[in-house]
Amino acid sequence: MYKYSGLYPMQRLIGATPPVAEAPIPTVPRIRESAVVGPNSIILGDVHIMDDVFIGFHNVIRADASPLIISDRAPTYRIM
Repeated sequence: MYKYSGLYPMQRLIGATPPVAEAPIPTVPRIRESAVVGPNSIILGDVHIMDDVFIGFHNVIRADASPLIISDRAPTYRIM
């Protein structure tokens, strides 16, 4: 259905995490251009999404206290 890289429209939220005791400085996600983030996905905090990663529909990925790195071509259904 989605063949091209990028962020697909609909209601998706990509933003900083609110400051918490473990991480008082808000951080924002870093998403490579070749990654695909599906509709209605929420990505918050210090999340690094590398090349050729597919984040499907209706996913929530949040990193509060430490970075979450999804490496190149990682099948996200196996790491979550």
